Amino acid sequence: VTIKISPSAPAKACRDLWTSSVFRLVSNGSFPDFLRFIEKLGNSQYLVEIQNLRVAKLNEAELKSKEYGNLSLGSVGVNFTIKVFVK
Repeated sequence: VTIKISPSAPAKACRDLWTSSVFRLVSNGSFPDFLRFIEKLGNSQYLVEIQNLRVAKLNEAELKSKEYGNLSLGSVGVNFTIKVFVK
């Protein structure tokens, strides 16, 4: 699984009791590997809320591009936003 993480602005109307940070993640890889990554997030020492999630199977044209060159047929592209709560 490849992953790119960037900070994201939280929703303006949101008032959480705990301090939090919001991150946007873009990932490409096999679906089972992505599920293992999500499981590791859930087992981390931080409370994590997945806010938005988009999973799409990569088509043959995308897999032939340099960006996805090392991925196999059946790989997925995932875009999601998480909110991480900290003490």
